Amino acid sequence: MSDQPTSLPSEITFVQKPGVNIRAEPSAAGRKVGTASKGRQFKVIGRSGSWVQVEDDTTTGWIGGRLLGPQKP
Repeated sequence: MSDQPTSLPSEITFVQKPGVNIRAEPSAAGRKVGTASKGRQFKVIGRSGSWVQVEDDTTTGWIGGRLLGPQKP
């Protein structure tokens, strides 16, 4: 048995609506750090309630989970 940690598969998610705000905190009152277009792909790195923490090559932030989906729209 190896002592190396097992790598979990990365969860990928897609923005389902146009012009979705990306927030610094998991709250609608959080500072806006960017905007994501419909179909933009992100890697999921965390969750807090109904919010999903996402990242790509240029942005890390929070998006409301109802605005994301497992497949490109």
